[in-house]
Amino acid sequence: MEDAVESARKGGAPVDEAWALVHLGHIQRIKGAYPNADTLLAQALTIFEARQDAAGCAQVYGELGLVAFNQNSRERADHYYGLVLQAYQRLHGDTHPDTARRLNTLGDMLRKHGDNVGAQPLLERALVICEQVRGPTHPDTAASLNILAIVLIMQGDYARAQPLLERALAIHEQVLGRTHPNTVTSLNTLAVMLTMQEDYARAQPLLERVLTIREQVLGSTHPNMVTSLNNLANVLEKQGDYVGAQSLSERAVAISEQVLGPTHPDTATSLNNLANVLGKQGDYVGAQPLFERTVAIREQLLGPTHPKTLTSLNNLANVLFMQGDYGRARSLYERAVEISEHVLGPADFITAVSLNNLASVLRLQGDYVHAQYLYERAAAICEQVLGPTHLDTTAISINLRTMLNEWQRVEGGG
Repeated sequence: MEDAVESARKGGAPVDEAWALVHLGHIQRIKGAYPNADTLLAQALTIFEARQDAAGCAQVYGELGLVAFNQNSRERADHYYGLVLQAYQRLHGDTHPDTARRLNTLGDMLRKHGDNVGAQPLLERALVICEQVRGPTHPDTAASLNILAIVLIMQGDYARAQPLLERALAIHEQVLGRTHPNTVTSLNTLAVMLTMQEDYARAQPLLERVLTIREQVLGSTHPNMVTSLNNLANVLEKQGDYVGAQSLSERAVAISEQVLGPTHPDTATSLNNLANVLGKQGDYVGAQPLFERTVAIREQLLGPTHPKTLTSLNNLANVLFMQGDYGRARSLYERAVEISEHVLGPADFITAVSLNNLASVLRLQGDYVHAQYLYERAAAICEQVLGPTHLDTTAISINLRTMLNEWQRVEGGG
């Protein structure tokens, strides 16, 4: 890419040079070399501004905004996103459909890079334009509703997201039909949001519709079937229907292994879900090899410190713990605590879960001093993050009190 910059420069092609600089800046941002990215993008911006190239300027502003976001500079990021909007307005006009399309594209890119706060005002503006120009029931309006709703969901604003998703679903069903892929996407997004809110009774029929449509339209072994089967199995498992959840999870594993391969990330998810539902039914012997496979796949694909690897380690340790294999369970719990503290931070809820798990196995091994320290740390994190009356805070506090009473009886000889 450096050669492309030099070649464009020697050939007197400033626009080509500018776009090559943008690509280089993008690569440096992805690598985390933010000062280098800033320098390259600033060079590109100088060229675009000199040529009054609004499209080029908008692209650079978007990249600079992400650089600022990655450096935790909210003010600078929002400044650049504002410049993006101004550039598109100069390019197409305030209410042109292309302005809305470009804003949706940028907003979706910011969402995928984790900047939901920065994406929201851009997507809100795109929705206003779509509603004004395309009309309230146009498919483009439905697309804007969906993207904005996802950004709101990622910020936990379910109350605002739900009516947007319901509107998008109604538009898609009316305009495109009940089995159109966009309709299915709207159904699935709404169902996933309801699942996140633990509204399983409302999520279940939506997920059943998604599964039925995908099976009819795509076929029973399409990769998208794996996601639908896992989503529905999860909702059934949460409602205590372990038999139904197991059947769906077994189908998901079979399709994943056949179509995607035995080491695909979705195969790992399917294996993990099946192992979970087996564990809920007390079949720890059946769950253990599935969790072991999940850990191996995720360590290989994602690395030993990835949050999903961490979840798999905790799950495997839990199954070993329930079988009385405290030595292996302790070793895995210790790894989980180390990863949690390093990757998520010492005050994260998942760190508290890992601390609680390790404390529980230490208690059963008679190491009350260390167990007390870990329980107290876990309880303090939960109280700070979730509040003193949350169920998880209460559960860990009960674990601590139970352990202290048990320790007192042991010390007292009774």
